[in-house]
Amino acid sequence: MTNVKNIKNEIVSLLVNNYGIDNENLTNGVTFQQLGIDSIVILDIHFDIEQKFEIDIPEGDINVQQNLTDLVCYLENRNK
Repeated sequence: MTNVKNIKNEIVSLLVNNYGIDNENLTNGVTFQQLGIDSIVILDIHFDIEQKFEIDIPEGDINVQQNLTDLVCYLENRNK
């Protein structure tokens, strides 16, 4: 995996391109639920992230109550 900025850029790109999330709405404090992402879509995002970063993520580690910062930090910590 790469550094925090690259991880964030990859996640933003995934959310914008694959899920139609407006880039301007991806501020650090907005939860995925507030972005209109439900529990079904978060599973799709979970699998997309696993494929993109070639990692296994335990079920439930990514959820709708998290935000972009939470997800980036989680992925960065997995890289350590």
